[in-house]
Amino acid sequence: MPIDQAIYHGKDANHQLRTAALYGDPERVRALLAAGSVDINFTDRDGSTALFHAAQNGRLEVVEILLRHGADVHIVCCHGATALMQAEFLLHSAVVDVLVRAGAGFHRVMSMASYAREAEKASLEEPPATDLMRAAYAGDKAAVDALLQDEKSIDAVNGGWNAMMYALSKGHFGIANSLVRPHTTIHDGELMLAANYGVDQVITEMVAEHPKILQLSLAGPRWTPVMLAVLQADDYSNAAEILVDAAIAQLLAVPAELI
Repeated sequence: MPIDQAIYHGKDANHQLRTAALYGDPERVRALLAAGSVDINFTDRDGSTALFHAAQNGRLEVVEILLRHGADVHIVCCHGATALMQAEFLLHSAVVDVLVRAGAGFHRVMSMASYAREAEKASLEEPPATDLMRAAYAGDKAAVDALLQDEKSIDAVNGGWNAMMYALSKGHFGIANSLVRPHTTIHDGELMLAANYGVDQVITEMVAEHPKILQLSLAGPRWTPVMLAVLQADDYSNAAEILVDAAIAQLLAVPAELI
């Protein structure tokens, strides 16, 4: 399924490479590398490279392309993680194998078994099962608008994925945003994806329409949307700031006697 090209709008070549790696767009990666206008080991403000983002999100084909063009497997981000560590932690075994063969040092990532199981489930994108899911995945806004009349379809879930998550995974942010309000319930899975991709407008809409989502997603012995937003931070997203500001605003709104 093609990636929505709007996700590259206004970005320089290095940040386009980062975005293409994040979303798994091998055609754009090849084009950018062929043009010779990018630094393949460019690091964003988080210290992460295109290889890091591709490995973290299980984009095997992109990882292989970047490695063939000389991507450095040893670069460590500001959180102390390498591309291999992220791939291992999120159970992208095929990516781990490729990185190890490319010379990446093998690390034992500290994690709880419960979180490992959760990460494995989160990394598996199930094929869309309903008409709304398929329309959101394909970026068909007209079809999505028509199908929104079916209330049951809006909240349908397939393997933990709903229509909004399919839209987010393919960069169809306008469609994802249009699905926020009709949802009767927003779970932290949707917010996690929006934070992972740094989709400011969707995050803002989610927090405004479903404020309880922050209470569900800011606690627990696992990754949170804020953590992912910080990890994926770049100059084109304020996702972490939006989430933190919203959480602070909610806290300040709580009566003092209840704190």
